[in-house]
Amino acid sequence: QERQRQEELRRNKAQADSVAFFQLYDAKWQELKLSKKLAPVMFCEMPWPIFQQGCTSPDDISCRSLEEFIFHPLRPGMELKSRKDRLKVEILKFHPDKFNSNIVRKLRECDREKAIEFAGVLARMLTHMMAEEIQKETAL
Repeated sequence: QERQRQEELRRNKAQADSVAFFQLYDAKWQELKLSKKLAPVMFCEMPWPIFQQGCTSPDDISCRSLEEFIFHPLRPGMELKSRKDRLKVEILKFHPDKFNSNIVRKLRECDREKAIEFAGVLARMLTHMMAEEIQKETAL
C-alpha cells in the first residue's frame, strides 16, 4: 500500500510538472507577443514546443518530441481542440513571416540567426505534421 501511495504521489507530481511547463510555455509566448519593453531574450530562454530543455540545434528536434508536446493530454486550454487546431496554434507561432517580423527582434542579436533557423525547421516539421493530419482525414 505504501508503494502504491508513493507511486501515485510521483504520478501526481509528474502531471503537475507537465501542466506547469505548459503554463510557463504559454506565459512566455504571451510576453513575447505583447511586451514592448522586454529585455533581449536568449535563445535558450525561448519557448520551443518540446519538453527537452537545452536544445541547441535543429537536430535536437524530432516529430516525435513535437507530437509529445503538442498532443499531450494535460496541456491546458487544448483539451477540446482537434489535432489540426493544436498544430495550427503552433504553426502560427513559428511561421517565418510572423516569427521573423515579430519575435526575432526581441532576441539577443547574437541568437537571432540560430533562432530563425530553428523556427524554420519547426515550421516545416509542423506543416508536414499538418499535411499528415489532413491526409488521415481524407483517407477516412
